[in-house]
Amino acid sequence: MALVLLAACIPTLGPSLRPIEPVEPTELQWARALPQMIAAADGVTVSTIVKLEQDWTYDSHCGIIAAILHRCDSPATYQITLSNGLRLWTWTQGDFGLHTGERATFVWTYQYVTRRFECEERAGMSSQGCLTDKLATITDDLDVLPAEDFARVASLKLR
Repeated sequence: MALVLLAACIPTLGPSLRPIEPVEPTELQWARALPQMIAAADGVTVSTIVKLEQDWTYDSHCGIIAAILHRCDSPATYQITLSNGLRLWTWTQGDFGLHTGERATFVWTYQYVTRRFECEERAGMSSQGCLTDKLATITDDLDVLPAEDFARVASLKLR
């Protein structure tokens, strides 16, 4: 019984997951921010999220004591699998609105990301460098747009 009470006092690790649909960008965002973002993107696709799971490979360690003391300030990594087979990664510290079943236009870029969890585990045992992976990532709210915007996004990508 004491363990149950103690467990209730430990804060939830990671962001709160609550569905939030993509928001239509403002005309100013369409005019100024999105053309450059989309032109620089490695890809755009319209698809549905079929799987969403936390991926600790790219997160820092956070133990129980650190969680209790609210010292876990590293973003949480999520791997997103889309119905077209594409896998994307994203990071969040606050509320997280992506959800299974969500259909959207995704604007993604490749980034080299360090395997922090593994790297921190080996830090004291090896002088070997940390491994990185090339991942398709979404890193901004404007990287996930309503599915209805795909034609507009595709036309900006072709310019």
